[in-house]
Amino acid sequence: DDIGKTFARVLEAGLNASRQVDGADLKQKSADLREQALAVEEESKELFERLAMMKLERMHVTFNSEGVNFTSAEANQYLDGCGNATDEEVGLMERMMFSNSKVTVKKQIELFTQAELDYNFQLERKQRVDKEFDLRQRELKQAERDAQIAAEAEERAKQMLADAKQRVVQTRKTLSTASRSLREEVSHNVRTANADLKRAANGLQHKREAVRKAMKRRASTVENTVFKTSDGKVRLNPDLNKSAMNESERIETIKQLTQDEARAELEYVKLTERAKRLLSRSERLQIRSDELIGEQASNESDAMKP
Repeated sequence: DDIGKTFARVLEAGLNASRQVDGADLKQKSADLREQALAVEEESKELFERLAMMKLERMHVTFNSEGVNFTSAEANQYLDGCGNATDEEVGLMERMMFSNSKVTVKKQIELFTQAELDYNFQLERKQRVDKEFDLRQRELKQAERDAQIAAEAEERAKQMLADAKQRVVQTRKTLSTASRSLREEVSHNVRTANADLKRAANGLQHKREAVRKAMKRRASTVENTVFKTSDGKVRLNPDLNKSAMNESERIETIKQLTQDEARAELEYVKLTERAKRLLSRSERLQIRSDELIGEQASNESDAMKP
C-alpha cells in the first residue's frame, strides 16, 4: 500500500509539473500574441493618420480645380479638418477668423446638401419617366409590327380578307392610341423631367461653385497649417501648393490621391482585423494558462491534505 501511495504521489507530481510547464508556455504565447496585436494596432493607427492626410490633400487640390466635382459630405469633412487647426503655429487671429468663417461656409454647405437632394430626386424622376418612355416606344414599335403583319396577311390571304381588314382596323386603333399617348402624355412628361433635371443640375452646380469658392479661400489661408484628426496631427504636403500646378496636373493629382486613399483604406481594414484576431487568440491562451495553473494549485493543495 505504501508503495502504491508513493507511486501515486510521484505520478501526480509529474502531472502537476507538466501542467505548470504547459500553463507557463501558454502564458508566454499569450503575451507574444498580445505584443503582436499591439504592434499591428499601432501600425493601423499610423495608416489611419496617413489615410486622413490623403483625403485632406485630395480635397485641398479638388477645391482649386475647376474641372473636378465634389460632394457636400467631402466639403464638411475638409471643413472639419480645417476647423480643428489649433496648433501653436496658427495664431489667435487666424483661429478667430476660421471660427467666424466656418459658420458661413457651413450654411453654404447646407444649401449645397439640399441642392444635392433635389438633384437626386429629379434624377430619379427623370429615370422613371425615361423608363416609361422606353416602354411606350416598345409598345409603339410592336403596334407598327402588328400593323405590318396584318397588312401583309391581307395580301397573302384573300379568302380571309374580312378578318384581315378587321385586324388592320383594330391594330391601327392600337397604333393611334399608343402614338397619341406618346405624343401627348409621355412627351410632355419627358420635356418636364428634362427641364426639372436641368434646373436641378444648374442649382447643384451653382451651390457647388459657391462652396468651392469659399473652400478655395479657406484652403488658401490654411495651406501650410496643421490639421487635427481624431487620432493625431497631419500636415498638408507642400508639394500640393496650388500655385505650382496647372489644371491638368490637379486633376491627375486628385486621381492619384483617390487611388492612394482606396489602397490605404483597404490596408487599414486588414490591419484592424488582424489586430482583433491576435488579441482574441491572446485572450484565449491567457484563459487556458490560468486554468492550467489553477488546476496545478488545486492538486498541490489536495496533496498536502492527510
